[in-house]
Amino acid sequence: MTTDLGVLLPIRIETRFKNGDLWLRVVPDEPWFVRDDPRITPGELDALQRYAAVPADPSPGVPGAWRDLAAQVGAPRAVYLCRTFITTAADGTLTVRPPAPAEQRAGPALPRIVGFPTELAVWAADGAGLHQVLTLTVDRSRLLADFADPDLPGDRRWWEDWGEAVKIGVAGIIPAASLTAPVEALYVTGLGDGDPAATVRAERFELYRAMGGRRSRRQILAFEWTGDPEPYLPVIPAYGERADDLVE
Repeated sequence: MTTDLGVLLPIRIETRFKNGDLWLRVVPDEPWFVRDDPRITPGELDALQRYAAVPADPSPGVPGAWRDLAAQVGAPRAVYLCRTFITTAADGTLTVRPPAPAEQRAGPALPRIVGFPTELAVWAADGAGLHQVLTLTVDRSRLLADFADPDLPGDRRWWEDWGEAVKIGVAGIIPAASLTAPVEALYVTGLGDGDPAATVRAERFELYRAMGGRRSRRQILAFEWTGDPEPYLPVIPAYGERADDLVE
């Protein structure tokens, strides 16, 4: 029997009491960050042109030109670049398509935060029970993961500046009057509106064991995945990754 489960992607909650109020900031954790960049760099374009200029190698095995390209940019990136920028003629000749200006970048690829909810609900479990204490409206256009420009006055990032975090909706203040001692837990919930970056299917028993830390990395990878599972493997087990296989 298989089942579909909604996956809760992790966040970090930073809190501080000030004058009785609870100041809170929500920080997206690792699975929210996307580090690939579809734009090609000048170095990658040079490497791709060198690869395309090498005559086809009829010998069996992996062509040397492909090994060189993969060594320079990484095999997954090499596959993407070839599929995107190379066309193959009927006689096997490779031609590199000139990239448009929007398809090029000169600087390093910086991570991006993708799919974060546009609204967050903050819940408190306190002496009054479980109740919602704050709603945050997130401006995802300003939820940036790059660095602020020191030459641009007023350029700030949400993780280093409280005011910016409040403006874009990942921080707020819970009034003391909204809380009843003792405050035992805080929860933040929100729904993303995009397609999942990865999905996994397995027997319900196996999924629960994986989340409980009773399945190894190799066993979790053996589940039925679509998309890249690597960013999610460290956060599936609630108590850390298991080194050895466990069969029950």
